[in-house]
Parts: sequence; C-alpha cells; structure tokens
Amino acid sequence: MSDPSELFARLTCQIEDLHGIAFEGQAASLSDDERLALAAHICNGLQGARKILRQIRQALGGPR
Repeated sequence: MSDPSELFARLTCQIEDLHGIAFEGQAASLSDDERLALAAHICNGLQGARKILRQIRQALGGPR
C-alpha cells in the first residue's frame, strides 16, 4: 500500500487502538500482569505505527 491517504487512515486506526489500550490500563482492578500485557501491546502498537510512518514518508518521497 502506498497511497498516503490510506496510510494515514491506517495510522489513525493504530493510534485509536493504542488509546483504547491505554484507557483500559487505567482500571484500578487490573493486576500487574495484566498491566504488563497491556504495556507490551502498546509497545507493539507503537512499533507498528512507526512502520506506517515510514511508509508514509516513503510514499511522499521523504526521508525514511
């Protein structure tokens, strides 16, 4: 996929998912293990967002 509009849409979805995970992590009833799992999901999501940003820059002819 190289259409910048589609890539920005994917990035938006990724950021919205990360927001949901971060919101979920605020629950007082979560165990430390559950919070660690959520933090791992956020880390993976941020890495995915970084890939999308790289694709956007590439699609627009900018630096990687």
